[in-house]
Amino acid sequence: MDEDRVIGDQTVVVDGGKIISIEDSARARVPDGVTRIDASGHYLIPDEHRRVIERNFKEFHRPLTLALHRAGGKMMTGTDALIPSNVPGFGIHDELAELVDVGLPPYEALRASTTLPHEFLGELDMGGTVEVGKRADLVLLEANPLDDIANTRAIKGVVIGGRWLSEDDFRLGLDGLLESNK
Repeated sequence: MDEDRVIGDQTVVVDGGKIISIEDSARARVPDGVTRIDASGHYLIPDEHRRVIERNFKEFHRPLTLALHRAGGKMMTGTDALIPSNVPGFGIHDELAELVDVGLPPYEALRASTTLPHEFLGELDMGGTVEVGKRADLVLLEANPLDDIANTRAIKGVVIGGRWLSEDDFRLGLDGLLESNK
């Protein structure tokens, strides 16, 4: 593995508009009172901190994301599957839209969810592109996401492990999931 690669989730600590540290999130020192989690696992962020987070996102993270892209940095979309309030598979659409809104072309945003993760994991020969001999996991869309990234939500069906699931099939599965969690 290349030594210049950033591995894992990084926390950037900013004070007075200056970066004071970049640390592995698992070891990051977060000031008391910034983040609290209730018994159900939901983040409780005081309003004054939420406003700072939103401002920093707009003033720091969005420009940083675009600057990293323009400098040739490779970005991957992430998973929020372990955050209790997020349902896996849905947040990715918001993340793709945010990358495009920041300034990445739709093609590059899509690569952040397909090709680049496989490349990073050293599995590009197994997946990440649609080619003969690769794993048959893909989403069939009703409209072209290169025209509008919101088209990633217009799912007509999916292929998982070479097995076709129509829109009706996965809607039934979602309905069952919702029912079982009532």
